[in-house]
Amino acid sequence: MFPLRKVVLFKHGVGYFERQKQVEGDVSVDFFFKAEQMNDVLKSLTAVDLGGGSISSISYQTQTPVEKQLEQLSLHLTKDGTGSLTELLKQTIGASVIITTSDDQKVTGKVLGMDSVIEQDPEWKEKTREVKRLHLLVDGSAIRTFPVLDLRNFVFKDPALRQDLQHLLNIMLDMKKKDLKKVTLFSKGTGKRMISAAYVVESSVWKTSYRLKLSEDKKKPHRLEGWCLVDNTGDEDWSGVKLTLVGGRPNAFTLDLYTPRFRKRPVIAVQDDPEPNQPELIDVLPHHGESYLKECPPTLSSLDAGPQIGRVKEDKTATDKSKAIESWKETKKEPPKKSMENLRQVKPVDVFQYDIDKPVSVKRGQSALVPFLNEEFQGQPCALFNESLNKENPMSVILFKNTFKVTLDSGPITIFDEDKCIGEAMVDSIPDGETKFIAYGIERHIAVTQEFKQEYQPYHEAELKDGNLRLTRYRRDIRTYKFNHTGSIDLASLYLEHRYQKGEYSLVDTPTPVSKTENFYRFFLQAKAGEITTYTIQEHMLVHESQGLYRIYSGTANSWLSAGYIDKKTFEIIANELIPLQDRIDKEAKELEKENTELRTAQSKQNSAYSTVYNVTSSSYNRTVDMSLMMRVKEMLETEDTIRKFRTKVNDRRLVERQLNAELNSKRLNLYCKMQIAIKKP
Repeated sequence: MFPLRKVVLFKHGVGYFERQKQVEGDVSVDFFFKAEQMNDVLKSLTAVDLGGGSISSISYQTQTPVEKQLEQLSLHLTKDGTGSLTELLKQTIGASVIITTSDDQKVTGKVLGMDSVIEQDPEWKEKTREVKRLHLLVDGSAIRTFPVLDLRNFVFKDPALRQDLQHLLNIMLDMKKKDLKKVTLFSKGTGKRMISAAYVVESSVWKTSYRLKLSEDKKKPHRLEGWCLVDNTGDEDWSGVKLTLVGGRPNAFTLDLYTPRFRKRPVIAVQDDPEPNQPELIDVLPHHGESYLKECPPTLSSLDAGPQIGRVKEDKTATDKSKAIESWKETKKEPPKKSMENLRQVKPVDVFQYDIDKPVSVKRGQSALVPFLNEEFQGQPCALFNESLNKENPMSVILFKNTFKVTLDSGPITIFDEDKCIGEAMVDSIPDGETKFIAYGIERHIAVTQEFKQEYQPYHEAELKDGNLRLTRYRRDIRTYKFNHTGSIDLASLYLEHRYQKGEYSLVDTPTPVSKTENFYRFFLQAKAGEITTYTIQEHMLVHESQGLYRIYSGTANSWLSAGYIDKKTFEIIANELIPLQDRIDKEAKELEKENTELRTAQSKQNSAYSTVYNVTSSSYNRTVDMSLMMRVKEMLETEDTIRKFRTKVNDRRLVERQLNAELNSKRLNLYCKMQIAIKKP
């Protein structure tokens, strides 16, 4: 067997196996693979003679489909083997055979055929049985019959039939068992030398797990152990092999190279009745490259009468077939040229590997834990509060620093505090130099509460434009975290992750965070045992407000005065003149709306009375005096007088309103001019 020296297991499910053997002279070395591994072996097998010799060839057992192998044989058997003898004898008609009967008589002849007869059973007289009989032509003249069950020996004289029968049995055997496929490497050279063969086949994926041992003694460092779990799923033991474990995700695929491929060829019809005046063809085979076959489409069978192979002796009138070919030649397009700009740029694959220092031995069908890391750990245990993880308590975490000069693959981690297990967690892949938090428990002795409030700071910028006062100030969001530590040991390292508000928000009156992630500020603090530790985070952003001068309230005027946007004199104009005038206009508007309502009510009453009078006078009635009608007419006249009075009052009220609005606009304009002088510029 070709000894195994090196194994490289990849994370994406393949393994690289390297074998080496010392040989002398011209040699052939055999090694075996499962049938399902042959495609990978043929795709990746590499053989090198390290002593100056050369690899002449590598042969392997073929994998022709069973159907194809059976087609080439003259003999056939059923898959289950029932009736195999009689079935075989039926297929040997005409074959020369030598048979040996039960009385040791040898007979040579040619098989004529077989038949069945019903005869009386010699042991049971009342029963019958079917007897198969073989008929032979002996000495070219005599026909002799032999019961098949009386034949002790049956030999084909034709060697080809004997080979077919043996090959048939081998095929039937291969169908019933998963046999190993033999690969033979032939090397030519002189003297003793080393030959090497390597290949890639499917392999189980290796796994990773970690053990972190924390030390309470500050003089003793923490230690991290890394173990890889490997599985030997092959058919041989790994004995002292050099093991390498590779991570990352390079391309890996399967391709059927082992199964022979057969391609169906086109059939070209022969023209039995050539057309008259057929052109004479010369130099058919030597110059076939100059014929129409050189330029015609690949599907030859699509031409009705077959391609015109050869050169035409003299130019003739173009036929439909030649026109079709010429048309195809004219429309043929050149393939687009590839440029470097059009090629897809392939990024390098992030690959890491663990080289196992000591030789590894794993028996077939077994697995093993292989250590790849046992070094001092630079991280530390601490606590982390993140509201999205736990709203009431911080998480017990490990500040994991990868200082091991290699990427650490993902896997479970078990954490020990001296001799006791304090938790477990899952480790994501950590590249060299990166730091991550790994949560393994909850700090139950620390309760967290939060308070939130929002404040608006005084205006600090103002701008007067288009009759509007645009004001600017900060809105501040204040969140206070309270950590109630009921334990007995101070917590020296507590990290607070606060989700920051994206946009124009920024920190104010808050300590600088130790780091900033994609969504969180991360702050560092300490929590003393038996105390409540408070930590406040403030964020603010600019907000813009716009105040129209067409309506000013006393509260607004007071805020402008306190912010310094207007002086005392301007404030008195607003308070003593502008605001009272606005209130008077509001009062006039209410009175106007009241009188308009009364006017609409009177008009509705008049319309109702008019409708009643109209309906009565337009219908047929006796000409007696109708007192009800007279009352309606009287009501219409009185309502008409009321409507005239209300219209006069509404018109007068509207005139007063217009005068007041004109006065208000004049005062606003005067105020606007004064505010432009007194306003605080941004």
